[in-house]
Amino acid sequence: AAAAAAAAAAAEAADAAPDAAAAADGEGDVAEGGEEEEAQGTLSVECVGFSHSHPRWFASGGMDGRVCVWDSAAGQRRAVLPHGGGVTRLRWHPTLPVLYTASTDRCVRVWAAHTGQCLATLTGHRDMILDMAVAFGAGEGGEDVIVTGSDDRTAKVWVVDPGALLG
Repeated sequence: AAAAAAAAAAAEAADAAPDAAAAADGEGDVAEGGEEEEAQGTLSVECVGFSHSHPRWFASGGMDGRVCVWDSAAGQRRAVLPHGGGVTRLRWHPTLPVLYTASTDRCVRVWAAHTGQCLATLTGHRDMILDMAVAFGAGEGGEDVIVTGSDDRTAKVWVVDPGALLG
């Protein structure tokens, strides 16, 4: 049943978001019982990931500038998180309902995934962000350290305390 719900959520992602055309095997989404469903949109899905703190939640980010947070058990979209450009990377915090996203809008955003609230916007790049890595708890005070690489030929480092941002 959980596999069917996840397949339904993925199919809805493809239908609801023009950026979605995700595939488990590169050919289409495999639903329970081996049935394949395929949907095409006009813009690509660039990144996906499951939440560690809420294992039934996953997120997809695409070139339409949206991150969708999904509940695979319910087969429903929980939230749509807007960026000003295509979303290139996303990373879930391992213990908190926090999602880090990077975008072609030159920003990293920190989201409370359970509410859809943007907790922080990190700026400083002069061109699109192509990659992002997060070292969780690696800061001197246990903060998260975020490193990004950009088309502006720079790498930037930020230190964020997601627990403080959540309040």
